[in-house]
Amino acid sequence: MVSVIAPPFASTQQILSSSETASLEKREVYEQCISSTGGRFREMSFSQDSESTQNTVHTYIVNALETRGKGHGTPYEDLRRQFSCDPMSEGAPSSVQLKLLLLSLIHVASKLDSKHHDLIKDVLKTYWVKRDDEFVSVYIQFLGTIASAHSGYIPLIIQMLVQSITLDLDSEESFSEILITTNLIYDRIHLALKYILDLVPVSYTFLFSILVTEFPHKSYKTSHQVTYLKNLLRILEYAPVVSGQVLALIIDKIIQIDVEIQIELDDLDEEVDEVVGIMTNETGSNHQDKFSSFCEDDNINTENDDNDEPKDLSENQFYYQAIEHIRDMVNKLDCMLTALFDYLATIFTQSKESDCKSESLMDITFEHLLHAFDSVILHTFRSRYTQFVLFWASQTNEKYINMFLGLVLERTLDISRSPVSRSISCAYVASFVARATHLNG
Repeated sequence: MVSVIAPPFASTQQILSSSETASLEKREVYEQCISSTGGRFREMSFSQDSESTQNTVHTYIVNALETRGKGHGTPYEDLRRQFSCDPMSEGAPSSVQLKLLLLSLIHVASKLDSKHHDLIKDVLKTYWVKRDDEFVSVYIQFLGTIASAHSGYIPLIIQMLVQSITLDLDSEESFSEILITTNLIYDRIHLALKYILDLVPVSYTFLFSILVTEFPHKSYKTSHQVTYLKNLLRILEYAPVVSGQVLALIIDKIIQIDVEIQIELDDLDEEVDEVVGIMTNETGSNHQDKFSSFCEDDNINTENDDNDEPKDLSENQFYYQAIEHIRDMVNKLDCMLTALFDYLATIFTQSKESDCKSESLMDITFEHLLHAFDSVILHTFRSRYTQFVLFWASQTNEKYINMFLGLVLERTLDISRSPVSRSISCAYVASFVARATHLNG
């Protein structure tokens, strides 16, 4: 006969007599535990740190796993529900209760193989990041233990953490057990991700592909794009091994928006300059201060537009909607470029202090940018603004000017490349030289 132990947290109501009320402050936590005995339920009160409490929970966990293996899945499903239920629903387990469950799961981590995949997924879906510090610490410990014991769960763990940095938390209404700032939330997520990467280096195998998959589509709100981009750049602080790939990914996403703007303008049959004014006049561009000398009209990879008179917005709703879409995309491009420039500025200005470590970081970062230019920008038609990231970075050091011009001239003179590709490279040389302020005569 299978022995079944009921969930230890079936009720959270505190039962205090009048005499017990006086000693309430001396108790850390007062919970109820229900255990099954002969068809009747016995209520047990215990403090948060009670050894008997943890033993009871551990027994419940072991029983749930064992009885499932014997064909009795009720306790196991009850355990899953502890983690999968809505934290804001009535009767949802508290952080104290979930913490005790996690501690017991940590002790039996070796048993949580692929047969318990559904349980692990429920734990990963648990909203953890806005709970108290003690719970967060135990939760991160659980992630590390599971990742170490079963590498098959690593992609799920990495994906959960990356999805957490995708959200624009300022605009999300969600469960929050304590008052917590957005910065602290992201601190916790990055702490967990860094912990997993350091503890299980094989995690790097899955990191970049997940970062690519979870990057918000260009149609998503600006806040989502910028939030994710900033968090990607923060990952580079503790995972520099993927910095080259991540910078190329960011530039690729930015240039997609850049190109879409140019295509939309062509579809409207408008002169580029007329709507480019949106960027300078309406978005309050910050990144232009860093490379304003470069942001003059440039027709690289952009077909000439007809000089037709602009259409009357009041007479053409479609035209008006298209303009609004372009404004949104321009603002998105502006904000993403600003975030990228803010990150790069910290790197390229630190090296000017003659610090060997920061200078090395600057060299590595520029090499990554140069590779992104060669692999992404040079192969993308109608890019109008993204290339100025390289133009600006090259100006920070004379050797970078030589490296940049050397690459582009090499591509220009390479007879194995198509005439179109060579002409594009040549146009970039002319564009850069026309704007450069640090070229030797």
